[in-house]
Amino acid sequence: MRKIVDAGVRYILFLSALASVFIVFLILLFTLREALPAFREIGLVPILTGTVWRPQQDQLGILSMVAGSILVTLGSALLGVPLAMGGAVFLAEVAPPVVREVVRPAVLCPGQLWL
Repeated sequence: MRKIVDAGVRYILFLSALASVFIVFLILLFTLREALPAFREIGLVPILTGTVWRPQQDQLGILSMVAGSILVTLGSALLGVPLAMGGAVFLAEVAPPVVREVVRPAVLCPGQLWL
């Protein structure tokens, strides 16, 4: 019975993941379709290299937004990676067994995703 339930859950999760990928693909298609007039009118290079975003004046530059996104990502990695490494070392080497038993199941290793 447990194998049937596990297979059913795997099937449902697979379909959910497939639906998520399909929905993201549809969002990408919609976004590209809506952006095509701007690309035709202004051009791809000015949009990608422009730093001013004023759609009412046909100034559509996304370089500042892309640079900001990259900086935020780097900043979060600079904060998150040391905290994650410190938490992993704490759980593996320092934490009392009671704490380790409670917290460890909440930490998902990448290899556990496919089990």
